[in-house]
Amino acid sequence: MPLVRISHTQHLSPAEVKAASTAVHQSLVEQFAVPGDDFFQIITGHAADAELLGPPAFLGVKHTPNLLFVQITCAEGRTLEQKRKL
Repeated sequence: MPLVRISHTQHLSPAEVKAASTAVHQSLVEQFAVPGDDFFQIITGHAADAELLGPPAFLGVKHTPNLLFVQITCAEGRTLEQKRKL
């Protein structure tokens, strides 16, 4: 039962947040062999520039204000290869 936390700035539309949620879950199903109905996510919107912070650029890559973090907590047993594919 992986637990997924998705934190995003409120710049993102509900459709963009839903797309991120779906993509994360589909990746868990495909790469970690999680059953399709094993779906536990906590999704939280945050005020930009106040509650969810990141740099405007890092290692030469410019960032938009549409910041999104994904945290996945799961039990031991996944191989390094599975984690890289995820």
